[in-house]
Amino acid sequence: MGDALDIFADHNLAIERTITPTSTFQITRLAAGEFDIAIGAVDNIVAYQEGQGAEILKDPDLFAFMGVARMNLQLVVQPDIQSYADLKGKTLAVDVVSSGFVSVLRRMLELGRLGLNDYDLVPVGTKRRETLKAGEHSDR
Repeated sequence: MGDALDIFADHNLAIERTITPTSTFQITRLAAGEFDIAIGAVDNIVAYQEGQGAEILKDPDLFAFMGVARMNLQLVVQPDIQSYADLKGKTLAVDVVSSGFVSVLRRMLELGRLGLNDYDLVPVGTKRRETLKAGEHSDR
């Protein structure tokens, strides 16, 4: 939006965007100083700051600024999946296994009477939709 209104150019700011394939890629590049700012879900900041699945960061110093996102999380599955029970023994595509969204997914599956050993999580980054459409995984 700021680009379209020339707001950045008016202040002699150049913006370079990088599409990030995973939250791990995004957060590690941000922590390394390769990115000045990142737009993502707050669950990643909490997880990485608390050391949950983010051993790659030594002494992270992350914080959320101006968080305004409102999300409607949905479980999207292949057409032949009619119930949680149908997901037993299937592979489920996720961004990264350590994200807060996976915590929500695990809780949804638990409420659907599936245990941690009833399914496999496969980290595919931003390719969840593509792998689902290709039939590689049962959900996204």
